Amino acid sequence: MVLGYIGFGEAAFEMSTGLRGEGLKDIVAFDNMIEHPVFGPQIKNRAGLSAVKLLPSAAEVIAASDLVMVAVPASVTLHTCETIAEYFRPGQLYVDLTAASPAVKKAAALLAGKYGADFVDAAMMGVLPKFKHKVPILASGAGAARFFETMSPYGMKIEIVGDEPGAASGIKLVRSLCMKGMAAVVMETLEAAVTLGIADRVVPGICKTLEECTFEQTLDRLSVGTALHAARRTAELSGCMEMLRDAGIDSTVAEAASKKHDLIAKLNLKEHFAEKPPHAWPEVIEAVVNSNSGK
Repeated sequence: MVLGYIGFGEAAFEMSTGLRGEGLKDIVAFDNMIEHPVFGPQIKNRAGLSAVKLLPSAAEVIAASDLVMVAVPASVTLHTCETIAEYFRPGQLYVDLTAASPAVKKAAALLAGKYGADFVDAAMMGVLPKFKHKVPILASGAGAARFFETMSPYGMKIEIVGDEPGAASGIKLVRSLCMKGMAAVVMETLEAAVTLGIADRVVPGICKTLEECTFEQTLDRLSVGTALHAARRTAELSGCMEMLRDAGIDSTVAEAASKKHDLIAKLNLKEHFAEKPPHAWPEVIEAVVNSNSGK
């Protein structure tokens, strides 16, 4: 089998390195940054390290490959599909590894399908340098089952989550909301703690609180507490914003948190739960969803 990559950045390089170790020797790639003065040498070096053959065009990669993985920035997912879809053979697997939105994945699937390609919405759910080709991948779309059958023998960890393109990327992006959101909270908190000279007090206290229970228990505590005390916490966050501004620290996350708490406060969940307080996050979120949908 010949595997082709459109885009040969970190993801394609790490996966290729792992797949060669599993016995997949025929891997080709094209990257339109190959002649870039900064990125070009890096692409060529990575191709050499992973024994991947670089070809001069996407069309040649597609013609030479049984399965093509598209690993480009999410911002150019649809443009890339518009550029390469016509080169696919009927029944050829088009595996989109990008972090594009479900809507973009659906549009790309529709376009690729016009040329007979079997589209796969593939969402990578881990760190490539650590997991390489064994990074957990969620897959959906017309070609998901065949993608699983073709690449599982090479050690890839693929889980089929639906028949429709967008299903896999939707799961990834909701998860990203949490992970990237927490990263933003952490960055703003630590910057404030260091700038104000209180990191030695703040960091151990946060660690102690978070380490006292499982993450799901933390979800319960945060959801229930926010449902019942959103109004009070909105006022507290106003104090946070004032403190950060006075210290010359960016308060983007604090402002967003204050706005979200204010929106939740306006749902009157404290009144909703007056007779029977919630104990876990599903109860709270069901009430939020119902309130926002007008139920």
